[in-house]
Amino acid sequence: MEITDAITIKSRYYFSLQHIQSAALFARQCYQIEKNYDGIFSIDLITEHRSYVIGSLFAAFSFLEATINEFFADTVDHPYGDVAKHLDADTKQLMTDLWVRGTFRTTNSLEKFQVALTLARKPLLDSHSSPWQDVQILRAIRNDFVHYEPEWTSIELEKKRKNSILNLQQQKKFAFNPLITATLNPFYPDKCLSHGCAKWAINSSVQLAEDFFSKIGVPIPFEHIRPQLKTEIDEQQN
Repeated sequence: MEITDAITIKSRYYFSLQHIQSAALFARQCYQIEKNYDGIFSIDLITEHRSYVIGSLFAAFSFLEATINEFFADTVDHPYGDVAKHLDADTKQLMTDLWVRGTFRTTNSLEKFQVALTLARKPLLDSHSSPWQDVQILRAIRNDFVHYEPEWTSIELEKKRKNSILNLQQQKKFAFNPLITATLNPFYPDKCLSHGCAKWAINSSVQLAEDFFSKIGVPIPFEHIRPQLKTEIDEQQN
């Protein structure tokens, strides 16, 4: 007897969840280092601390990139699934038509959120206030590291650096790095990369995603992992 039929089993992984949980984990490691810091200079400790901060920033923005890509992909591949069932037929068709075009997938990730809301005929995210403005700064920092070009640091360069990043210092959106307090050290990256910066990045990214899902009328897909998104050790234990 010859069996000719075959069963195909497919699975899909949602890396947005992994990214934001990773960001929170790295932030907790930053918090622990800063909390236990005894004021004694250690290059190894500073290197470890900075690694966690940068990892958290990368993961926080990657969470947004994965979130919107997963949203479009689910709408196209699962037209009656948990995401698409909250959208009307016209919106699903428009998203499908756009997503299958390979060129759209290279669009700025933040703009994809606005495109989705436009196709769904929903109010856009406010690009003139937080969390949009904060996430734009996060994107600038992430890109600065990804496309890094070495340069001499000086007071003059600090003044010329992108205003978006300098706004973090002027607006004091978070606590700066307590491991580096010397006056001559530049704000970015030395004083900027802190637990406070990692926490700000996570909160901003999560808030933007929450605002998007609220506007488009789809349940938040990461609600079930809230307990894993704490950014401080004490918060996690309480």
